[in-house]
Amino acid sequence: MSTNMALVEAVQHLNKSEEEYRKAREEVANLLKKAAETQQVTNLSRLTGINRTTIYWLINTWSTLNENGSSRSRSA
Repeated sequence: MSTNMALVEAVQHLNKSEEEYRKAREEVANLLKKAAETQQVTNLSRLTGINRTTIYWLINTWSTLNENGSSRSRSA
């Protein structure tokens, strides 16, 4: 296998991994947002091991849920 072919495959693998990571981050943010409607963020922090500031950041930056709970698309 040539170096160029190996490079292209590695980049494709990286892009796929980054997309999966983005989707997982959005899923966590959406679940945190829903959970924060009925639970204190401090309790969510204890439950997940994620500090409170990061929870707020995830919700505000990565959640794709609108105020009414429906999902919205996220611009890249």
